[in-house]
Amino acid sequence: MLELKNKKWILLALFLLSVAAGVSYPVIKIIRYDFGTRPAVYRFEAGIVDPYDPFRGRYVTLSPLPTEVILEEEKDFDDYENVYAVLENDGRGIAQVVDLIEKPESGKDAVLVPYYWPRVIQDPTDEEAGKYSYRIRLPFTRFYMNEKLAPAAERAVDEALRRNDGTCMIVVNIYKDGNYAIKDLEINGTPIRQYIEEHKETD
Repeated sequence: MLELKNKKWILLALFLLSVAAGVSYPVIKIIRYDFGTRPAVYRFEAGIVDPYDPFRGRYVTLSPLPTEVILEEEKDFDDYENVYAVLENDGRGIAQVVDLIEKPESGKDAVLVPYYWPRVIQDPTDEEAGKYSYRIRLPFTRFYMNEKLAPAAERAVDEALRRNDGTCMIVVNIYKDGNYAIKDLEINGTPIRQYIEEHKETD
């Protein structure tokens, strides 16, 4: 009888430890990112998308730019390897990918991306002739929001891009270890929730 009770206590202890571990992980992650090193903030241009997703409704589908990186030399990466895209802002304050590296490096803001085997630019009339063009896919493709606001937000993004009626920027926090968090969307410099509120009568 005593042995049975001991087994029950052991099982209960193991169960509580597993629950504590599951709960502590998101808490540690929140503390790490919200109270740790301050992230770098980048603004990425959004491109036009034609999504088909029957489960959409609580997020805005995005197509972040750039999707191509042109480098002077060929990188010695394995096929289909994920690499880190090194980020810098251009003169307009818009994020650009300026290099691809295997691991995060001190002093460089970078985010993990899949890349596709490069092609050499051979057109002699192209000023980039002789360089290597890498196709990449930035991971900021979904911005989650209240399901009542998401459709209006997606319409606003679509109108800004398709009608050439403004710009859409994806505001992203980039952490030193290559992780990221989408902070906001901006239409013509206005946060998306504020933009929807200001344009309710015209929707």
